[in-house]
Amino acid sequence: TTQPVPAVMATKCGYCGNQLKFKNGVYESIKCQGRHGIFLWSVLKSFICSKCAQKCKDCKKYFCPEHINNHRCK
Repeated sequence: TTQPVPAVMATKCGYCGNQLKFKNGVYESIKCQGRHGIFLWSVLKSFICSKCAQKCKDCKKYFCPEHINNHRCK
């Protein structure tokens, strides 16, 4: 359930900083559903790798480790 991100947007995980996987001309990432702000660096921080992404058991949305325990469904 990863969402491809254009290479011009993000090439590294916004949480751990590791290089995202490059496949078919795009960097693959998962969008954190938590609030990261509206500035460009904040938006880029919301795109994370599959190792950092955690799925909520209740709402089935993906979050970075920073937001998994503080989202609204809990």
